[in-house]
Amino acid sequence: MEVELEKSVNNDRVAELNQILDADEVPFAALQRSFGHACEVGRIRRFVVQFAGFPVQIQIVGNRWAELVGRAIGHLPRPNEGQAIALHIDAWDAEEVGVLPELGLVDLDGPPTVMKSSSDGWFVGEERHHGTLWLDRRGQHVTGCIASVDALTLDARARPFHKLLSAWLFDRGVQFVHAGLVSEADSALLFVGNGGAGKSTASICCLCSGMGFLGDDFVGISRVAGGFVGHGFYASCLLGNQHIKRFPEIAPHAYPPNLADEQKHVAYLQDGFHRLLEHQKPIRAIALPRVVDAPESSFEKASKVQALKAIAPTSVMYLPRPSKEAFETLSELVASVPTYWFNSGCDINGIGGVVRSFLQNLD
Repeated sequence: MEVELEKSVNNDRVAELNQILDADEVPFAALQRSFGHACEVGRIRRFVVQFAGFPVQIQIVGNRWAELVGRAIGHLPRPNEGQAIALHIDAWDAEEVGVLPELGLVDLDGPPTVMKSSSDGWFVGEERHHGTLWLDRRGQHVTGCIASVDALTLDARARPFHKLLSAWLFDRGVQFVHAGLVSEADSALLFVGNGGAGKSTASICCLCSGMGFLGDDFVGISRVAGGFVGHGFYASCLLGNQHIKRFPEIAPHAYPPNLADEQKHVAYLQDGFHRLLEHQKPIRAIALPRVVDAPESSFEKASKVQALKAIAPTSVMYLPRPSKEAFETLSELVASVPTYWFNSGCDINGIGGVVRSFLQNLD
């Protein structure tokens, strides 16, 4: 009875938010027409890069937004000669260009973020207070706009298009996970846990010590022969407002939040750390950070169950469509590599050295 009641409540909420649309209600075509109008008014900035090996072309109309997107993804490799574009993203800044979408912007009285879908599943939409984006899964195409750069939330500034990219990449065997990922030589360590567990702090400490960096918050994983590889997508990290001074190497590249309720800065890492930004590495171990009252950091064995509990809830629920398949992928990942607690001690400057030594000596 409780399950049935919960399903009923959830179904009522979906209906209230109008999250499932008939095909003729999907605004994709209208958004693409509005993008055409924006192109007539403003200058197109184009980026062609690889996400997990897939060539993606991003066209932005709006100089300020294009600058942010370039800072976040400009480190990614370009496609090889002859590779066809696998996904097109066309978007514009409504305020800067002066072109509103045909159907207007999202109702500011609604929830901050609502994920939507067509009834046949071919279209996936992300509607936020700061704009709207839709993915055509058959056409391999994303289109939409933001209301203004100044209205962008932290995650949209640090990880442009990440929600719809996660849906598109999932169709291609690449799953986004809520985790940090760092590397030493040809070995990568995945930091997992709920928000506030210490994933970002540990990942950023490793970066500042000269280790390879693939992400501090969201990265990708995919199966390969013999295990899993991790994918880095964004040259950015998020730092708590009160923690900026703890990382003087990163502070010059950090920007304060746009919104009053946001408690973190966005740092773009290309300028100061370009040579350390990695795109793909084999995952050799999983670590669960936790703060301990000890002078030095250390590793100790953690169970597979503990690791799965740390990574699965936030990673699966983050996806536009949580699924059994996503949970099974994470279960396979956890089963494929050793799992550890990472006891984060008081000496944060020593974290990178401890992690580097751990990876160098990992069997």
